[in-house]
Amino acid sequence: MAKVWLDKLAADSNFSVDYIQSTDRINDAFLSNYQLFIQLDYPPYAWKEKAVKAFEKYIDEGKGGWIGFHHATLLGEFDGYAMWNWFWNFMGGSAIKTT
Repeated sequence: MAKVWLDKLAADSNFSVDYIQSTDRINDAFLSNYQLFIQLDYPPYAWKEKAVKAFEKYIDEGKGGWIGFHHATLLGEFDGYAMWNWFWNFMGGSAIKTT
C-alpha cells in the first residue's frame, strides 16, 4: 500500500522513488544520489557494515534526511544481530534497549 501511495506522490510531484530490498548497495556514492532516505518497514538490524557507516555519515553530516515507517524503528537484539547503538541514539535513545 505504501509503495502505491509513494509512486503516485512521486508522479504527481515530479520526483522519483527507488526501492531496494537489502543494504548491499548502500555506500557513500549510493547515498549521494538521494535527498531523502525512506526506510519502509525494513528493520535497523542486519545491515551490512559498509551500509551502517555510510548511513551514519549521511545523517551526521546532514547530507540527507530520513523517514522511517513501521519496523524501521525496531530496536534491540534480534535474530542474532546486536543492537545498533548509533541508531538507538538517532531515535532519541527513548526506547528500552534489550541489550
